[in-house]
Amino acid sequence: MLEPSADGARLAIAEIEAQGAFAELRIDALEPDIRRDAASIASLVEGHAALLTWRRPADGGLSGSDEETRIRVLSDAARSARVWCDIELDAASAIDRFGLDRERVVVSHHDMQATPDGFSTIVDELFAARTGIAKIATIANRTSDLISHVEAAERARLEGRSLVAVAMGEKGVASRVMGPSMGAPFTFCARPDGRSSAAGQVPLDVMTGRYRAGAITGATFVVGLIAGRASYSRSPAMHNSALAQLGIDGVYLPFAVDDLDEFLAATVRSPTRRVPWSVRGFSVTNPHKTTALRFVDRLDPVASSVGAVNTIVVEADGSLKGYNTDVEGALQPLEAEYGVLRDARVGILGAGGAARAVVAGLASRGAHVTVFARNRAKAALVASDFDAEAGSLEDVNGARLDVVVNATPVGTLGDSEGKSPVPGHALDGVRLVFDLVYAPEHTQLLEDALTRGCRILGGRLMLATQAAMQFELWTGRKVSAERMSAGF
Repeated sequence: MLEPSADGARLAIAEIEAQGAFAELRIDALEPDIRRDAASIASLVEGHAALLTWRRPADGGLSGSDEETRIRVLSDAARSARVWCDIELDAASAIDRFGLDRERVVVSHHDMQATPDGFSTIVDELFAARTGIAKIATIANRTSDLISHVEAAERARLEGRSLVAVAMGEKGVASRVMGPSMGAPFTFCARPDGRSSAAGQVPLDVMTGRYRAGAITGATFVVGLIAGRASYSRSPAMHNSALAQLGIDGVYLPFAVDDLDEFLAATVRSPTRRVPWSVRGFSVTNPHKTTALRFVDRLDPVASSVGAVNTIVVEADGSLKGYNTDVEGALQPLEAEYGVLRDARVGILGAGGAARAVVAGLASRGAHVTVFARNRAKAALVASDFDAEAGSLEDVNGARLDVVVNATPVGTLGDSEGKSPVPGHALDGVRLVFDLVYAPEHTQLLEDALTRGCRILGGRLMLATQAAMQFELWTGRKVSAERMSAGF
């Protein structure tokens, strides 16, 4: 909790407690006059369940001090208020020197740059410090760093230790959600308003509402999203909402994955599996849809014909089967909006896995399809598999198309938000523009289409339709696209 003023800190503590949680008060965020006075700090947390922390700048802290003053003020305030405090492993000698109750100390190690090679040795040292709780928090630069934290949490559970293992950043979100179910005494959340004190923190209301973290147990199954970037995705909200409404004991997690082979080996492959979770499968999105073909054991006919996988199911025997729900996910909303697609002139922007799915579906409906991409050769590779035409993005202008479908990520929240894969004048004469991007719901491409009198269709319905199909594959329960969209 980062609050500079005494009044702000008191209000924040009350708000957090009202939601059934307790606050970590970051002394390094307080105003200097308060930060120097142990009695003032103690008055903020006395009578509350709280954790006092004064983080050094090297550990992500906001203000510095000489080390002796920092530890003395932190210790005096914690003893006076009879609350927990956090002491770094390399400062652990201060625990006895300042008369702290070891059972009320969190001994911690932080690395704001990476997850170090000596990770397991650091965990050994944290356990050897003999305090009430050990904590390790390191930046997850690779998905394998998340797995290291999960392994440490499981080791602590098996050994009867109390450990909070947090992989910071987008790649580590699952460690925050799953930690308590693996024995961690608590996890760190952002304030409900989204204000966070570390990278990758999930807001408290999202942790308790969307993820139902307090209800996750060892029996809860895991499904999730495999993506290059996962933070923008609406899939966790949709799937978790449906799981909760149907009373199904499962959780859907976001995984930002850099090495798909390594990730699948660690989460679902035997004998290399390194996580204790019961995993039923994954959604797969950019940039892994075509790569996933190499790492599943079997393909359903649609995925095989498309040459891309957007859904992985872990079968009862542990094998992996790849599906593609993007085809019907895209075609059902498109047909509902446009009508019969036979002989329609349709341009597909992009040459990745999503583009392949839409082209395959349109070919089966008898549409005349042209694939447009920045790299014409890549467009030609996709087009040749489905007897379609190919061109570069510059060729869209003047192509006399009835429908344009954007199957690129251009326009998605982040670096490309506000951008369009083609200039607005390229849409002149087009009847319908369908953008598969769903975050944001109204992209620059759709704005340009509206100004030129085109009908528009956003990616939300496609996402919901294909998600409903995925949900049934993992759970055996049917849900409507409308139900999935309600959790958007």
